[in-house]
Parts: sequence; structure tokens; C-alpha cells
Amino acid sequence: MLRGKGSKERVIPLIEDVATALHRYRDENANRLSTEGPFFISRGGDRLTRFGVVHIVDRAAKAAAIRQPHLAKLTISPHTLRHTVAMHMLQAGVDLTTIQSWLGHANVNTTHQYVEADIEMKRRAIEQCATPEAPVSLYVPTDDVLALLDNL
Repeated sequence: MLRGKGSKERVIPLIEDVATALHRYRDENANRLSTEGPFFISRGGDRLTRFGVVHIVDRAAKAAAIRQPHLAKLTISPHTLRHTVAMHMLQAGVDLTTIQSWLGHANVNTTHQYVEADIEMKRRAIEQCATPEAPVSLYVPTDDVLALLDNL
């Protein structure tokens, strides 16, 4: 359980490898973590701030870019990761209200912005595709169709 924005209680299911990584983190930091204090802590043992999270994500992105150079051209932030999860859920067919709940949005209109981003991504993908030249043929109506239209 987490306390999110507005001190709302959040319950988040975890896949097995994430749960394993969290258990490992807890075990590696057992001497620094208290049962009452924050779970994610800085080097100094204080609560990890949002700036600390940005720093960790930035370091991880730079390390990943060594193995995958195209990542160096991208701006990767904690919000990028959040947005990516939402987009993967959307593209997998998860309904918008479930994604809304997952993200903790109070209003589905906020979540709907992710749908707009998906449509924009599709538009850009189509623009990048080569369009084969197709002959343009004009429709020539018959006399019966023209007569019908005249009588409307």
C-alpha cells in the first residue's frame, strides 16, 4: 500500500520480478530502513525526494543508452515511465477506467489525454510509411443515379 498524491491510499499489484527487486532492496538496506520510516531512502537515509527519483531515472537512462544508443536521443523522466505503462496498457486493450484507477486520476478526462497521444503516434507512423502510387479513378454516375439525385 502507498500514499499517493493527496494522501490517497494506493494498492498496486506487482509482477513477480518487481516484487523480487523490492525484496532485494529491502534486504540490502535492512540496516538503514525502519518499520515506520520511508521505504525509499537517499544515501543519507532521508526520504527519497522527487529530485532524487529524477536523478536515479536519469542515471539509469544514461546507463541503458550505452547498450542502446537510440535512448540517448530521448528525454526519459519518471513521468515518461508512468506514461509508457499507461500506453502499454491502452495498447493491450485495457479499458480507460482501469487505467484511470491505476494512475490514480480523479477524472477520466485526464486519462483520456493518453488516448490522444496514442492517436498522434499512429498518425506519425502512417506519415512515415511510403504510400504506393495508386491510379485515381473518378466515379461516373449513370443516368439513373443522376435522375434520382435530380428528384431529391
